[in-house]
Amino acid sequence: MIRHRTLETNGIRMHVAEAGDGPLVVLCHGFPESWYSWRHQLRALAEAGYHAVAPDQRGYGQTDRPEAIDQYTLLHLVGDLVGLPAEHLAQDQHRALPRRKVLQRSDEGEADRLPRLRNPGRVSVGHDESVRHGLDPELVGSA
Repeated sequence: MIRHRTLETNGIRMHVAEAGDGPLVVLCHGFPESWYSWRHQLRALAEAGYHAVAPDQRGYGQTDRPEAIDQYTLLHLVGDLVGLPAEHLAQDQHRALPRRKVLQRSDEGEADRLPRLRNPGRVSVGHDESVRHGLDPELVGSA
């Protein structure tokens, strides 16, 4: 079952859809999509024992839409995602997850490098191509 809620992260309110329990996997949509693009993967990952979270990115769906264009830099987008797991897990502090798995859509370009630079060793980044052709075991395997 997919659950929905809104979390505070990086100065905005972000809508997330989530399913399952276990190691965290964050699924990031591209332009012009929303969390809904990942609905099938949310269920599949939950059934495989993962806690899959698909946020509506900044400016999309039910997530806040800052008016100023300078609020949509890659650092803001990455900040939203990096802040999301901390906010998300704050109410479940007994669940310490040492590593985050992130899958992204192809149009995000260089965004995949930023989380790894800011959090080396704590973030694995994959590409939606791995979802189309079966999940890469290294990406979703135990950290």
